Amino acid sequence: MNKTFTLAALGLLLAVSANAQKVRKTWDFREGFSSATVANLYADMEQNGTAAHWRDWEKDATQSGKFGSTFWCADNGSTVNADNEAVTIVNGEEVPIPELSGLDMKGIKAKGLILATGYPQAENEGSPNGMYPAYGGFIWLNGKGLTFKIKQVLKGTTLRIGVESHKNTEARGINVVVDGVTLTATEGNQTPKFFNEVVYDIPDDTPDVDDYTAVTIKSTNGCHIYYMIAGEGDDPNDSKTKIGYLYGGSADADNALTLISANEAYQVTAIDVTGDISEVTADSLQGFDVTIASSTIAADNSIVGVLKEAMPWTPVLNLNPSLYAAWGEQYGEAVQAGSFGKTNVPNNDLFDNITLIPNTEAGLEEGYSGIVLTNGTPVTGVNLGSYFADDDIIITDTEKDIVISHAHNIYHNGYLYLPLTQEALADAYQEADATTTLLNNAISMVADSKSEITKVPTPTFSLEYKNLNTNVTIKCANTSAKIYYTTDGTDPTTESTLYEGPFNLTAETTVKAAAIAEGYNLSDAAEILVEMKNQAAAPVITSELLDGKTVVTISCETPDATIWYNYSASTDSTSCSKYTEPLTFTDSKTISAFAISEAYVQSELATEDILIRNAQLRIDEVAHMDANPTEYNGGSTSTKYYFTWGKDKSAYSYYDESSAEVVTGSDGQDSIVYTKLNPEETVDFGNGWKIVSRGHVMIWENIKPGKVIGVGTAYNPATVDDLDTLVTNYYINIGEWNTNNPRNGVIATTTKHAGPFDVVSFISNGNSGGSPLIVFEVSKDSVEWEQIGDTCVLATQRLYKKFTRSYEGSDEVYVRTRIADGNSKAGFYDIYIMNHGEKSAARENQLATGIEDINSEAAGQKAVPAGIYSINGTRIQKMQRGINIVKMADGSVRKVLVK
Repeated sequence: MNKTFTLAALGLLLAVSANAQKVRKTWDFREGFSSATVANLYADMEQNGTAAHWRDWEKDATQSGKFGSTFWCADNGSTVNADNEAVTIVNGEEVPIPELSGLDMKGIKAKGLILATGYPQAENEGSPNGMYPAYGGFIWLNGKGLTFKIKQVLKGTTLRIGVESHKNTEARGINVVVDGVTLTATEGNQTPKFFNEVVYDIPDDTPDVDDYTAVTIKSTNGCHIYYMIAGEGDDPNDSKTKIGYLYGGSADADNALTLISANEAYQVTAIDVTGDISEVTADSLQGFDVTIASSTIAADNSIVGVLKEAMPWTPVLNLNPSLYAAWGEQYGEAVQAGSFGKTNVPNNDLFDNITLIPNTEAGLEEGYSGIVLTNGTPVTGVNLGSYFADDDIIITDTEKDIVISHAHNIYHNGYLYLPLTQEALADAYQEADATTTLLNNAISMVADSKSEITKVPTPTFSLEYKNLNTNVTIKCANTSAKIYYTTDGTDPTTESTLYEGPFNLTAETTVKAAAIAEGYNLSDAAEILVEMKNQAAAPVITSELLDGKTVVTISCETPDATIWYNYSASTDSTSCSKYTEPLTFTDSKTISAFAISEAYVQSELATEDILIRNAQLRIDEVAHMDANPTEYNGGSTSTKYYFTWGKDKSAYSYYDESSAEVVTGSDGQDSIVYTKLNPEETVDFGNGWKIVSRGHVMIWENIKPGKVIGVGTAYNPATVDDLDTLVTNYYINIGEWNTNNPRNGVIATTTKHAGPFDVVSFISNGNSGGSPLIVFEVSKDSVEWEQIGDTCVLATQRLYKKFTRSYEGSDEVYVRTRIADGNSKAGFYDIYIMNHGEKSAARENQLATGIEDINSEAAGQKAVPAGIYSINGTRIQKMQRGINIVKMADGSVRKVLVK
């Protein structure tokens, strides 16, 4: 039977609630994880990314939601707190996962712990006890030897665990260890294929004393744990929602109290605020999971001020619309609404197990659903004031712009308004217990928001140094926090300067900052000394225009400065390449550069458009090997080994040393020619490309090119010049071979192509320990081959480079590529054969600059044009050395180069 306490018991109840340090005995995941926990997991992912702490996908991001809700521990080092208990990181602070409290999760590696809530497991008659909790919640240990600890289990008691294998064709499960000794189960199978309960007796070496021990759970392989119960488990009252119900007048006549008191899931303390409420303070209400304000409370009762004070610190469910005006104009005012509401958030937790009315049946606009609140009695809504202006609006009136239900700060000691007044409940819509369900859902939402009151995370500074002045930016991980700062050395308070955006300092200054947010205590103060520094000079970009190409030189007047360049206007050196020598361009680009020196602040960014005079391009695609899975791997994205020898790099010898002939060459010298063993194998892809090998391993691989310049651990571009939109996903790897024999793996065309043309390729080193040397060759007959261009050399890291090799002949030729030397594999993302055609001509026409070469003397004469501009768009009085933009009187524009 549910217990309803009175005010007399309040002091004792809150004292017990505040001071009891009970040892947890039950962890039951079968009902899944709470909506608050799930919301925090998603908030963590949204704020920090899916590589930081948690992710909701299994093998790749496209599977998000495929198996219900599963949350994978992405990095265990940052998903446990100082007590080694699992947390989410929301708004920069650690939020404990309550379902896992009392468990030490330090022994779980990244991706080793998965929280499942609704993960489908098919029913299976093989379960020995007929119990297979399909579609339930559990914790999933993903791998062998993963451990976590129950921190405290009473010695001499039993421990019951519901466990099953993740793969019901293999026996997997757990071992239980106490003080280094692996326990033997007294009941059940600890490594089952199907769900069963396994029981252990926890040893007791101190039988005369109630003493506790840590218990380690260790996986034998991937398995699910549905529950763990020590002894008799937790007191049922411990799991009840503790409600402080504030009302005025008769408890028996209070309709909401009657509904709540009938629910066995609640432990209700009813407080009549018309009596002595001197013990009821904002602090004391924090002892409840939820404080509910009845509509029977008079607006002038002193408890109204207590509720206003308590609101940011304890979860509050308000059923009383008159409190808004009593709290003040910034909170809002009560207004009459109808008996029928609408919502555009039908998946909100408030509507769990409630059937909403489709818009077509309710006569509502698209995107809304209807909800019946009473049988005709109008409910009281709210016109929200500034305090609640950014709230989540859950229900509104169907005809007027009136809020019927809203939630404030709902994930951290939240507030929710629901207009279940005495009058509304007396005429409540009772079909399928809709009103009772609505009230219970509201209580659950607010109770789930109960959070420990902590400090806001300490703000952080970022400084942007300029030439003897510095821009200061202050941030806080709690995005709803307000930041206050000082520049006079004093500690910041909420009376200090409110931070509204970056500010500039021109003298050395100590800046201090602190942050405050609703429901949080003021953060610790952050402090930084802001210095003034000299700035490196911006690089100077100089172009030398030649026929068909432009040579770009970059210089900086700052001594010993390093220049970095890129084509994306980046100011981050990790997205750039170091400038070491002049750059040659055959097509127009925009280049950016900045300078870095130990003695100076990073320079401003210099940017210049590269112009091409008489461009001569080859960008028409004649043939393209792109290793797409459809044509090159039968539609599969799994690794494929071509040829009959697969991955065996020592499949057979290339030559038969027992079969040879002596051949006399034109120089009169004799040579021994051995007979080739085994016919070479060919895979013809039927699209103009083939691969050929005689024992050399060749592989199709799903390895996507990265974009991080120069990082050789994950197939990234070697330089910024190799980062190109032409490179595509997947590659063909000319892999390992018997090093006693020649390298012989080849990628080749099956049709001839007429020259002249360019061969543009994107090739990655296959490992980080060697360097392959690659050649491109052409042949008229596929017998005699001639190398075109220089040998392609790759660095000794997993980096890819863009190579362009040109065939200037006019004959029709086959094209092939191979590893000619070196000691590493090579992955070919793309091979393009490109010639001069319509696309090239159109681009050349687009690049036609109309540049005139004139001397300095002519440039100094009186300007006839209507306007002269620098390359950066600044209007100038006369043409200067370099490129000038000239706007003529007739509206035409010319570019003029002054030498």
